[in-house]
Amino acid sequence: MDIYWRKIKYICAACIIICSLAAAGWYAKTQGTHLLQSVRQVGETEKYWYGIDVTRDKYYLFRISKEDRSQEVFTYPLEKEGSLIRLSDCQMDDKGNMYVSCTVSRESATEQSIDYCNFQTGKLEKRWDIDQICQEENKRYFTNTMADDQEIYLCLVNEENIFWYRLTEDGGREFYRKDIRPGADYGLIVNGSLDAVFMDREVNICKIDKNGKKYMIFTNDGRQITRDNFVYSFDDQKLHLWNVTAQQAYEIRTDMTEENIQVCRENLTLEDKAHIENLEDGRQVLAVKGDNYEVIDRLERSSYWKLITFLKAAILLMAAGFFYLFLIAMARRIKGGMPVWASMVLVMIPFIGAGYTVMFKMVDKRLETYYENVSAIQLSRVNRDFMFQMDQKKFEEYWSQPVHTDEKRKDLEINHSQYEYFLNETDGSYTSRQRAKVNQYFYRDGQLYSAESGYFMNLPLVYQMPYEVIVAMEKAVRENKDIYLSYNDGLEGWNSVFTPIVSERGTVIGVLEATIENQWTVLEEIISGKRLKRQITLASLGLLAVVLAVMWLNMRPLSRLKTAVLDLTDGQLDARANVKGSSEVAGIAAMFNRIAENAEKQVQHIESFQKKYEAFLPGEIFGLFGKNGIQNIQPGDEKEIQGTVMALGNVEDRKQNPGDTEYGSGYVFAKINKRLECQIPVIKACGGIVCRFTKSGLETIFPQGDRRQALLAAVSAVQNTRKFQTGAKSYAGITAGQMKLGIMGSEKRCIVSVMASQKNLAWFLQQLAEECNCTILITSQAAREISDFYTGYHFRILGYIYIKSLKRTELIYEVLDGEEEECRRRKTSTKEYFEAGVKAFMAQDIAMARRYFIKVIEYHKEDKAARKYIRLCEEYLEKGQAQEELCLKAY
Repeated sequence: MDIYWRKIKYICAACIIICSLAAAGWYAKTQGTHLLQSVRQVGETEKYWYGIDVTRDKYYLFRISKEDRSQEVFTYPLEKEGSLIRLSDCQMDDKGNMYVSCTVSRESATEQSIDYCNFQTGKLEKRWDIDQICQEENKRYFTNTMADDQEIYLCLVNEENIFWYRLTEDGGREFYRKDIRPGADYGLIVNGSLDAVFMDREVNICKIDKNGKKYMIFTNDGRQITRDNFVYSFDDQKLHLWNVTAQQAYEIRTDMTEENIQVCRENLTLEDKAHIENLEDGRQVLAVKGDNYEVIDRLERSSYWKLITFLKAAILLMAAGFFYLFLIAMARRIKGGMPVWASMVLVMIPFIGAGYTVMFKMVDKRLETYYENVSAIQLSRVNRDFMFQMDQKKFEEYWSQPVHTDEKRKDLEINHSQYEYFLNETDGSYTSRQRAKVNQYFYRDGQLYSAESGYFMNLPLVYQMPYEVIVAMEKAVRENKDIYLSYNDGLEGWNSVFTPIVSERGTVIGVLEATIENQWTVLEEIISGKRLKRQITLASLGLLAVVLAVMWLNMRPLSRLKTAVLDLTDGQLDARANVKGSSEVAGIAAMFNRIAENAEKQVQHIESFQKKYEAFLPGEIFGLFGKNGIQNIQPGDEKEIQGTVMALGNVEDRKQNPGDTEYGSGYVFAKINKRLECQIPVIKACGGIVCRFTKSGLETIFPQGDRRQALLAAVSAVQNTRKFQTGAKSYAGITAGQMKLGIMGSEKRCIVSVMASQKNLAWFLQQLAEECNCTILITSQAAREISDFYTGYHFRILGYIYIKSLKRTELIYEVLDGEEEECRRRKTSTKEYFEAGVKAFMAQDIAMARRYFIKVIEYHKEDKAARKYIRLCEEYLEKGQAQEELCLKAY
């Protein structure tokens, strides 16, 4: 299963990488390409075309190189912290530095500034605070422009004068000059040279010099231009007048007089500059005239931007994917398997993400449709209300007249408040909202004319208004119904409803236009969308939390049952599922409890049987064979180990005859068991395993590599024997080396056997210890493997034994720590003479050795080892012996 899971992980990881790269590539491509929707504020310099495109929720600020058509783009939100952002008055110098007027409109106040467009960072940097400047100068803001000297100039006005200020890079301003306003009927035309050029409603153009003197550049007497047949544009120092009737263009320069105005030699049109083009699909894009007429309908970000966006998206998606895979892997490692609620959450995560994405797109689409419908309904109601206020007889009378005048226009005007007020039911206060503006238009001879709007009155609107507006108005006339339109006039976006005006004869004689800036509607739509999305998110997450909480509560009994099952599998036989009730899980839990109870009883029975059997076969042996119980032990099992053998015997037990009628067999075995009760606990505490009992003692192995435990067990055993059993004395022999353990017998009867020369040698040392009255004897090989033997114990060299099978001698030490205090003191005091005697004995200086041992006896008469050496010395002196047999005793 692990192999399959590992393969699945690799496959999932590969899928995550592939899908992340594909999604990141798609995202970088879609975000790197933007189809222009509603371009406004276009312009051009020698090197660049530039402008602003407006979508539903953001601005796209762009500049396009004329040389290689490279594009630089960044976005700015239309709504920020509940405020409406307006970007207008795009200006660019010859270096490509672009500036825009930024207006932040709130319910309580409006902030205006001129910001620098940083295409490197993709941000607007505030340079000049217009509100602060107007407040300090006590004047009204009119406009700003990029002059011929590549400086930005701010134009402020009052009732009599026009003031120009040069804006400095540090956010300050310098006074430039002051111009006198010629009159209320004249409007200022701003050009690059900042000439004070004015034009009135009758297309009379004048210029005012620095001394305030007025010069007429062009007095319109109807010879070439009338107010009913022209439109104009200003390019640098040239005013272009376009006669739409004669299809001729005229240019008026500021250095001209009214006598030398002339018809342009070339076919000059307004499309010679970068301008806005209407496409068939309703989009408004940038059109430029270079070597060829070119329409730019999309913006492409740089390859570097796309690469960085691709890498960021890929890293983010792969991190999310691998984190999700990590959560699944961690959940799989949970003991007992992944919880049901965790499985559901992990499964729901991708669906929740996809659901939110689709849901939010649907919300945006539905809100857009909803607000369009609401706007259309509200604007239609405004037109209906206006019809009840207007004098339709007077409108029809003026419609029938061929020429329209200012007096007639003013006569048709209906003054109404620019704002409408709404009562807040919560606190009783009033809030204001901009009211829709209503314009009246005549429809005569298949043409639309302005009746009282700000357009030229006797010039057909087809020359003054965007083409799509004319189409919508003609459709309202043709179909005699309300037509809704959202359009851009190159400066602002508008929502309009066109309602036909029908005469008493039933013919359409005009059109009413109720219009309002669409950015306020979009702002409300964005804020409502955010609010609705937040509410949907909170509601869905709350519902999900409730579902998970209910599921968790319902799954708690199952969780308890699962915990009990896991505890039972871990060996906790007393585990029970504490689940009450009449549910299906409660029934399963009750059955589990009965199964667990029966299992506990069976295991207890088996354990009691095993404990009884372990009295005959040591339980510690099972671990040496890698078995966990007696039921797994089989005759023939064997194991080679490096261990220590200790043979422990008791003199008094051997002297007693089990068959003596004086004591009886019961007394003898009781005494043996009493001695074993003193010895076995300390042996087990030191890690020893009692393999065999004999009449005179017991045989123990220590499988650990540390020989010190065997020596500690021997010291404790002989001390306990002497302490708890009066008159009894134990003797121990300790050897170390490789040995083989095995199970001998049949399935019905088997024992543990140690097959090693070390075992026989240990019993030999035990007998030698008894013979020499030494409590503990240990071979030098075993002693060397005890790290603190020579420093932590009292000992003396007992001598050498001769091992016949190996034809070598082995040094034997006597450990004095198990002796009585007085005996140990005497042997310690005579240790020097005793070891000198052993050394002389092995050097065949028998006479000297005898003298040393006699000195030992003189001080310690009970030293049987010294007496044995004296006897050996006398036999050697009397008979003589072979060199290889010169030892304490041969084995």
